[in-house]
Amino acid sequence: DIVALQNALAAITIATTEEEYMRRDTELHLCIARAGRNRFFLEEIDRLRVLLNKVFSALPESDVWHNRINREHASIVRAIADGDATAARRAMTAHVKNSDDSILALLRVG
Repeated sequence: DIVALQNALAAITIATTEEEYMRRDTELHLCIARAGRNRFFLEEIDRLRVLLNKVFSALPESDVWHNRINREHASIVRAIADGDATAARRAMTAHVKNSDDSILALLRVG
């Protein structure tokens, strides 16, 4: 549902605490998974979010970080709303790569 995606995107951009941001981020990712109408994909995203939320909470909180993530989320939601599977795949791939790079950088520092 495009409205649910857009509402989830709006909610994450107005989160006031890191805990709320992470909860809204998880909700957005689950909403994106639901848009794919594949229960196995939805179950896997749910499982991964439970595992990754601990890692994500270790990443530094900053407006720069949130702004980048919010732009990436907006690109994904826009592509889904436009029905552009290629753009959605490209935007999600970039988002996952950027998140992966951030986690790897954190592990190198730690």
